[in-house]
Amino acid sequence: MSAWAKLVYLSRFSPTEVGGFAITADGDHPFLVTDIVLPKQTCTVATVSFDDESVADFFEDQEDKGLEPFQCGRIWIHTHPGNCPTPSGTDETTFERVFSPCDWSIMLILSEGGQVYCRLHFGVGPGADIEIPVEVDFGYPFEGSDIGGWQDEFNERVTVESPYWQKDKKETKKERKARKKRELVLQRDFSPDPYDDEEEEGLPHWADADDEYLAYLAAITDELEDRKNLE
Repeated sequence: MSAWAKLVYLSRFSPTEVGGFAITADGDHPFLVTDIVLPKQTCTVATVSFDDESVADFFEDQEDKGLEPFQCGRIWIHTHPGNCPTPSGTDETTFERVFSPCDWSIMLILSEGGQVYCRLHFGVGPGADIEIPVEVDFGYPFEGSDIGGWQDEFNERVTVESPYWQKDKKETKKERKARKKRELVLQRDFSPDPYDDEEEEGLPHWADADDEYLAYLAAITDELEDRKNLE
């Protein structure tokens, strides 16, 4: 869930597209995304251009960590400003050029408004492309929010080409106070304890996960609204 929260945050924090590679759990769960890593990139409202050297460093780092290629190089994720997640012509060209040699690959797009497009491509045999749903797995352990870390990663690795975006804008006292307040709420671990056998009123301990998740996303949305109102 923390990977999904990170993607939602990036889709609303950045006024442009932003992209990355998904990190997945293991061979038994090749579609379970546990993190999203941003290579260095230059972004506009309609394009994302990864730095070749940074991409090479990314794959080298993942190999050093013991990850297989399917765990870090099969799922391409990026965002779209606005409400339309439909792939652009550039998206389609990039996906075919970069990922078509793979036995399988996925293109996932999240729009700023929350709409999702996700397509699975098979590159073996006769080949096929299938749109698939996206779900959040509440039963898999996840860490709490790390908005500060996500924003640092964005500032370090994303170059935004936009006349109205001030990435180096200094945070005001009021903005800082609002951010600290949100962090108190967001730095919670909503993951269920798999070793906790206690149940309350006949319900499993993760029964309220949906409510917790909605509150989690609402807190992120409130912070972004505060930023927009203060600018």
